[in-house]
Amino acid sequence: MPNWLQVLRNRKCAFANCLVYFFILHLGVASAAGVSHGTYFALYLDDGYIAVAIESRRTDELVTGGKRVSDDQCKIVVLSPQAIFIATGIVSNKDPRSTVFDGLAIARSAYQRARPLVSLHTAANYWATEMKPLLTNLYPFYKTLLASRPDTEVTVGYFLGVEADGALTGFQARIMRDQDSFLSSVRSVPKTYTMLGPLELVGEFLLGQSPRAKEVQAQIEREAAGKSLVERRIVELKHLVESVPAWAHDRGSGDDVAQIVIDAATKRWRWIYRPSFCPEN
Repeated sequence: MPNWLQVLRNRKCAFANCLVYFFILHLGVASAAGVSHGTYFALYLDDGYIAVAIESRRTDELVTGGKRVSDDQCKIVVLSPQAIFIATGIVSNKDPRSTVFDGLAIARSAYQRARPLVSLHTAANYWATEMKPLLTNLYPFYKTLLASRPDTEVTVGYFLGVEADGALTGFQARIMRDQDSFLSSVRSVPKTYTMLGPLELVGEFLLGQSPRAKEVQAQIEREAAGKSLVERRIVELKHLVESVPAWAHDRGSGDDVAQIVIDAATKRWRWIYRPSFCPEN
C-alpha cells in the first residue's frame, strides 16, 4: 500500500493526534426557523497545503415545531483569495425571541477588521469575542440543545489560509458553555487531521478494521490512482465525510461534499469539487 495511505494505519495518529469531535452546525434560514443542524467535515493541514471536505445537509429546527431538511448549504465561506472559514456548532440564529445573527457574516467582518496584516489569529479572536454574547442571549431558548453536548463545546470557527507572516496555517476559535454564559479560546489547528465523528468509527475507517472499511480504502486507491498527493488526500477526506456519518446512521449529514485546497506555493485556495450552490469566488 502506498505511503500516503500507510500513515492512516498509524494508531497514534488515529487516536492521539487526530482531533475528533461530534458537533451540530446551526444556520438560520427563514423567519420561522430558529437554528438548524447537521454537518460533518474533515480537514488536513500540512506545510504544503490545507485540504478540506465538508458535506451540504442542513436540518432546520422550526420555532413552530417540526423539522425541515435541505441539501444545498454551502458550508465553506470564502474570506479572500488566501483564506476560508468553516464552523461547527451554533453559528447563526433567526429566532426572533433572541438576537438575530449570522456567524458566517461575522467571520467575514472579523477577517476584514484584522487587516492590514490579515491575521487569521486576530480574526479568530474577533469572531469569538463577538459570538459569545450572542450565544449567551440565545441560551435561554435552547437550553436543552446547548446543554446536551457532553464536552460543553457549542461552537468552533476555523480560519484557514495564509497568515500575516506568509505561513500556511489555521486557527480554531472554540466557544464553550460555562453554566449560563460562555468562554472562548483560540488555538492553532494541528498539522495533521481534524475530523469529526465517533472515535471508534473514525478508527475503523483509518485503520481498515472491518470489511466495509477495507472496501472504502480500496475505493480510495482506485479513485486516487495517478493523482498528486494533495488530490489523493482530498479523495480520502471525501470518503471520510461520506462514510463515518453513514456508519453512525447520522441522518443530519449527507449529500454533496464540497472539496477545497489551499496551496502554500501559490498562497491561494482552489476548488477541487464545487457543488453548484457554492460560489466560484
